[in-house]
Amino acid sequence: MDSSSGEMPKKVLAAPDQPYSPTRAAPLGSLFSRTEKPSPKPTPSPTDTPGGNWSSYPPHKHDVHTVDAAGTLVQADLDETYYYKIDRPEGYAIQRVYTDADSPLQVAGYPIDAAVIARNDDVVLIPEGYHPVSSPVGYTTYYLNVLAGSAQSLTAVDDPDYAWVKQTYQSTDPRIPLYPVNAD
Repeated sequence: MDSSSGEMPKKVLAAPDQPYSPTRAAPLGSLFSRTEKPSPKPTPSPTDTPGGNWSSYPPHKHDVHTVDAAGTLVQADLDETYYYKIDRPEGYAIQRVYTDADSPLQVAGYPIDAAVIARNDDVVLIPEGYHPVSSPVGYTTYYLNVLAGSAQSLTAVDDPDYAWVKQTYQSTDPRIPLYPVNAD
């Protein structure tokens, strides 16, 4: 949030050949396609989540470097941080972080299943596991997430229990700002 004007930062979405390109901004959730684009640097991605909506949903993870039989990267092993800005001082977001049977911490006997209350200027570290975000009604949540890890590729896998949700997205939520990207 711009402290001088009280406005949320503007999000500029990447052009189609960039790491993130918007696919849907559905009535109840934001979904971005994650394409493979190797990079030697950490990859930032800003996200706006209007009140009553979810983002990073369906839940996805990127905690095991996985390559298929053809040599295509299916999932990169990426740590992620979320830096939160909330449009009102009393606002907050809720982020769930949970692992599954394939997550390294769970395999080692240290599973994660936590709900984090993120307030303005909080930073949340996602070492691994699924990590959806919910923004309460009446508040807009903005976060800048930064990813870094094995292949610097934005490939991820959805939680199979919730992957069906993508098929229900039928319209665009006009509250989610999508800005054109100029080639210049």
